[in-house]
Amino acid sequence: MLQRWTNEETEKLKEMLGEGKSYNEIAETLRRTNNAARKKAQQLGLRKSQNSHKVTTPLYKGGLELEENKTQNKSPKDLIELEWQIINRLKSLTESTRNEKQRGFYYQTLASHIRTLSNLIKNHGEPKETQDLAKLLEEIQKRAKRLLRRLTTYERRTRRTH
Repeated sequence: MLQRWTNEETEKLKEMLGEGKSYNEIAETLRRTNNAARKKAQQLGLRKSQNSHKVTTPLYKGGLELEENKTQNKSPKDLIELEWQIINRLKSLTESTRNEKQRGFYYQTLASHIRTLSNLIKNHGEPKETQDLAKLLEEIQKRAKRLLRRLTTYERRTRRTH
């Protein structure tokens, strides 16, 4: 019989993952199976961290290792820095992936973060950052257009052969 997770169990799971505990240790502490602990962590989008006091989340869910207690109440300058970190990470993921559909997803995500960063800079930033952002946006637009052309050409070829 499935036992629902309580808020306390969920918080303990997050805490133990942040401490780098193994799923066996977590399962034993929470009196759950190893698979139940893994599945709940997966549902929450969490991964075990090698650093203590940090929880790693996938990039598509916010994406960087952040100290849990320090992610709230950030200053605009801190948020600008965080957006730059996310954008740089996305940019490297975009360049390293070979799957073109995945690359397209990264370009869309990049564009969203660039818009967020643009608004932050517009309201709280410095002129130099605006210029850096404009260059980055121009580069991403060019790459995204090339990718779109390649995908469109590929789809046309695929339709002809079927």
